[in-house]
Amino acid sequence: MDPSTMGRAAKPKDPVSWKLVCLSLSNGQILWEQTAIEAIPAFAKHASNTFATETPAASNDTVFAYFGAAGFLAAYDFDGKQKWTKSLEPQKISNDFGTGSSLVLIEKEDPQENRLLLQEYNEQSAVLSCLNPADGQEIWRAERPKGSAWSTPISWSNEGVDEIITGGQGSVIAYDLATGKERWKLGGLDTSFSCSLVADESAVYFGTASPGSRAPIYAIAKGHTGDLTLAKDATTSQAVLWSGFKSGAGMPSPVVVGDYLYFFGNTATCYEKKTGKEVYRKRMPGGTLVAGCPVVVGDKIYMFNEAGNMIIVKTGPEFEFVELATGSKDEVYWSTPAVSSNSILIRSSDAVYCYR
Repeated sequence: MDPSTMGRAAKPKDPVSWKLVCLSLSNGQILWEQTAIEAIPAFAKHASNTFATETPAASNDTVFAYFGAAGFLAAYDFDGKQKWTKSLEPQKISNDFGTGSSLVLIEKEDPQENRLLLQEYNEQSAVLSCLNPADGQEIWRAERPKGSAWSTPISWSNEGVDEIITGGQGSVIAYDLATGKERWKLGGLDTSFSCSLVADESAVYFGTASPGSRAPIYAIAKGHTGDLTLAKDATTSQAVLWSGFKSGAGMPSPVVVGDYLYFFGNTATCYEKKTGKEVYRKRMPGGTLVAGCPVVVGDKIYMFNEAGNMIIVKTGPEFEFVELATGSKDEVYWSTPAVSSNSILIRSSDAVYCYR
């Protein structure tokens, strides 16, 4: 697939099969596959997207698969037996870009308190649903003004309260995991979210961008509730540690490690997380875009650029990296890698690869 030819794809006229596939980690052999649903997609998608972009979630005995383009959610055991299903509405996404928000599974010591979070932010509605992962039944839902987003919610412990934080059109909103009630909101943003937020024990960080936006970047301190929107021309407040513009990422979500916050895309940018001071800004190796999200293992950050090369960045104030030529030049890599034991897995436009 040539990225330069990508554009809006036509809506299929024939049925599409949405499948869950189980592979052997040792050799990639297909152990089983199950067709979740077959249907003609209600909407088109961007040529760089798929009709099954959302990442599944898994517990120690169940895999949860959500297909936003089909409006279908299902749970399977590890032998491929379906446990339950939930029919939803296919999502109408801005400019026919297609869906992208993935599930979030939250597991507690008491299994009765486990929760499955589903974000459906689109052009017709914007709903965050909290489900019982045992049977798919809704526990609560939180609605906000409609508008498409492709981000995935994050969970955060804010002064002892478990929160679910979402980025959507114009604002970031945190909800109480137990009740679904809004705890705080930061508005005044001139864009939506393709990338997700990130948090550590002290703050929530985000940067986002879209064509024509001011590309905002923020750090929000723990311990605050209510409306945290900055006053006009302000860049800080009691709740907002720092903020800026022309710095937000497009698609890859940021990562925070130690004292530093990292953004990737066409460039690699590092900030002091406490002050927002830029530590470095460098072009990505080879000048090739990273579209999938980075993952952190120890003191290294792993990611793949769209040509399929693995890039390993050492954490810290210096931009030290290794680029490994790993992918097929005829494929495009926009997914986020997964790590299991000594293996790192990546899905391209055409295949799944495992590196050790």
